[in-house]
Amino acid sequence: MSGLLALSLAVWVATLPSSYFQLGLEHFARGEFHLAIAQFTESIRWQQHLTSSHTNRCFAYIQVEQYDRAIADCSISVRLQPKADAAYLNRGIASYRLGHYQRAIGDFSQAIAINPQNPEAFLNRGVTYADLGDLLRARNDLEQALGWYQRAGQWEESLLVQGMLHQLAPASQLS
Repeated sequence: MSGLLALSLAVWVATLPSSYFQLGLEHFARGEFHLAIAQFTESIRWQQHLTSSHTNRCFAYIQVEQYDRAIADCSISVRLQPKADAAYLNRGIASYRLGHYQRAIGDFSQAIAINPQNPEAFLNRGVTYADLGDLLRARNDLEQALGWYQRAGQWEESLLVQGMLHQLAPASQLS
């Protein structure tokens, strides 16, 4: 194979849809969220039902505070793959950021129903309950999150949740 032909083939392979998805992940990892969104959009353009592209683009939209777009993408993911706990988690985060707390709790609860070992879902639902003043449910969810983080050896996350529980203690003693 000639050098020019090999180079042309390499360029063509790099533009295949799976490469758009991979580039999106790489941009996301570097904090280049707008570039990640563009790559996930290209991936979706080539493969409309690529649930992972919608879920990841949803999370990128959350990072750039485009919550309505995030909800739309995660809703597509949920429709395509109803057992995708990450899509429910991300949609819940976007709903929370918009102040739609009950909707957020519903999505976090669905993520937990799909994956009962999802500490992020427990953590986010606990924070939402705390914001609503339901300190008993907040404490229960934060304790669940703490337990899963500790089992996984995620010590930074464990310390964060312990701090949250400590902050809840004085307030929960009043209720």
